Amino acid sequence: MKNLFDTGLKTIFSAGLILVVVFSAAPVCGRAPANETRTVVAFGSNDPIADTAEAKRAAVSNGLLSAVQTAASELLSEEELRQDFETLWEILDKQRDEFIREYRILAEFKGEKKHYVLIRATVSNRELLESLQQKGIGVLPQQMPSLLLMIAEKNIDDLGFEYWWRSGLGRFAEPASVAPIKQALKEKGFPVIDPSSEGADTLEELKPGAEPSDYEASTIADRLGAQLVIVGTAAAEATANRMGEEVRTFRATVNLRVINAETGEKLTTLREQAMTMGQDPEELGKNAIADAAFRAGRQLSDRIASLWRKDSESTEKFTIHVKGDPVLAHLEKLRNALKQQSGLSELRTTEMTARSVVLSLQYRGTAQELADNLLMHSFKGFGVNITDISPKGLTMELIPK
Repeated sequence: MKNLFDTGLKTIFSAGLILVVVFSAAPVCGRAPANETRTVVAFGSNDPIADTAEAKRAAVSNGLLSAVQTAASELLSEEELRQDFETLWEILDKQRDEFIREYRILAEFKGEKKHYVLIRATVSNRELLESLQQKGIGVLPQQMPSLLLMIAEKNIDDLGFEYWWRSGLGRFAEPASVAPIKQALKEKGFPVIDPSSEGADTLEELKPGAEPSDYEASTIADRLGAQLVIVGTAAAEATANRMGEEVRTFRATVNLRVINAETGEKLTTLREQAMTMGQDPEELGKNAIADAAFRAGRQLSDRIASLWRKDSESTEKFTIHVKGDPVLAHLEKLRNALKQQSGLSELRTTEMTARSVVLSLQYRGTAQELADNLLMHSFKGFGVNITDISPKGLTMELIPK
């Protein structure tokens, strides 16, 4: 790919960008955050060149540069783009091959002396943002808000939730959910407040429980010097699935919300799940909790950074086609499950017959993420079979149990 970039370098400055369309990409691997990569569909062309092969290489090079430019424009505010335009152009021009994970030519045609291509490129948001921050562009680590973690945890055989604000500020071992979330936040540059900080002795008057209110959480965070607080629960449970007498399946669920410590405003919420299978309930419960927490932490770190820049990603409109017999008997349960998805809004039923329903919704994420979340949900009385996933929606069948 590097030779391709180098060959078309001289043509990119005058080549015209016609249009780019941006989609949030599905994670590259199971532990990747939702927006670690971004898929960009871009048009590329070249200056008039008689050599057909050279014209195609130049058009592809232009399209890939356009894809990286579009990804950068989604990460930065208009003011940041304007102030650092010269430096930004140099970074994207010289390092664009470092930011492209993969690409594919979707369509192409050639004119008399010009070549035109339609490219789908996967751009690494994480590597791009790191390169920009090294040059002082965008949100720098020292500008990130300080965070306090208030996560109550319950493993398989625990009678109730364990949490530091009940047991004297860290007198018990750090929960399995905390370390993975801390790791994800620190990788992004967020300072995490130690709950044993000075001022913790003033919490006695509040006496918050395992699931404190937004007001209680924001008050505690403010007294400990945090700007934001991540509050929620992490719990593991055994499922009915097993293999033989000894091998069992365990599921962990992490529910988190982010609160502004100064105003008490809830900024965002997140729900993640993970599954493990084996024989040791205690160890497997911790593993499942840690896995779900890691995924949640990676997603939250990117989401909070975006919110802190006041440049959060816009929601996308999706359509879900639901089929089955009888679909109407389970429709409300399906709607309730959708309403639990973080980032969902404006859920409406647009079409309805005895055997099919069409739902319209706004969702902050991709259709693949929505499908994954629905597959992890336990429905009462039915299951779901997702038969098709497109950039703008899902097709599913309800299966009676």
